[in-house]
Amino acid sequence: MARTGLTVLISLILVATLLPGAYAHHTGGQVKLLEEGDALPSFSLTDQDGKRFSSSELPRDTPILLTFVYTNCPDVCPADAAKFRQIQTTLNKDEVYLVSMSFDPNDTPEDLKSFADRFDADFTNWKFLSTHEADFLPLAHNFGLYFEEAEGPFYGHLTFTYLIQGGVVKKVYFGSIDDIRPMLGDIRALRGPNPALVMISIGIAVASVAAGVVFALRRRKKIG
Repeated sequence: MARTGLTVLISLILVATLLPGAYAHHTGGQVKLLEEGDALPSFSLTDQDGKRFSSSELPRDTPILLTFVYTNCPDVCPADAAKFRQIQTTLNKDEVYLVSMSFDPNDTPEDLKSFADRFDADFTNWKFLSTHEADFLPLAHNFGLYFEEAEGPFYGHLTFTYLIQGGVVKKVYFGSIDDIRPMLGDIRALRGPNPALVMISIGIAVASVAAGVVFALRRRKKIG
């Protein structure tokens, strides 16, 4: 679907589904989702330990899954975080890097750490990033995130996950994560064949050829 058409469709869905009311925090206007081939927007945020973390610190070659959350989310965000944890435990630490980015300026690093602890997240390859009042709107616009504040601490927001490698968006997954297998397949495809397995396969092939040559020479010797 063309970018313009996708923007219109998202706007219609949001008008139909988001809760009405007065919104103190919202994206405002149209937003454009990143598409395959788009560059990852740069950012500098605060991680779950209160340290600054920028996009330049992300691994260059490792596939990255990036999604948006907020800690008071009652349903989609916790469900997707649980799926992220499944992905983290299924793959080796050097096979994937996870980023859960809060768009709620009320979320503190401590809030995000408590949220992460609910899923036994391993921070080695999973960052939880918080925004500040001054940068959450530019961040939302840059990443194509539409959200509006509803009653109480809740938001209506678009749900999606970006698959990124080498600073470029490789795929966009829309909606909540129901099944991690497509993501696992895409991550493994980006990483390519396992070098160790390739070397083992080459070794087996060489050994097989060598054994065939030896067998042929011995047979020729017997015949001669």
